[in-house]
Amino acid sequence: MKVEDEERIAANLSKIMAMICIRNTRLEDLHAGVQPVTLTGDYSDVSVVGATGQTICWRDISYIDDARMADLMCDIVNCLFTFHKRRDDPVSETIWTAG
Repeated sequence: MKVEDEERIAANLSKIMAMICIRNTRLEDLHAGVQPVTLTGDYSDVSVVGATGQTICWRDISYIDDARMADLMCDIVNCLFTFHKRRDDPVSETIWTAG
């Protein structure tokens, strides 16, 4: 097989896996929230005030707590497992290559 063909196949497989196994997971729930407006463009002008009154610069915030990260990683691993188990399934292949 030509190097160009291998690279094209690897690129397509990577895009498909990213969409099916990562994008379509709980990551969507994290992405669905309201985004703050920044006038500086780097979010240095945005902060969050916690329940105790602590002010935290937006750039310093941990966006995903440990429990949500664990849930997200489990979801991704399960999707990757399913993807690999079904990689030779003609129905799945039709769905994955339709785009």
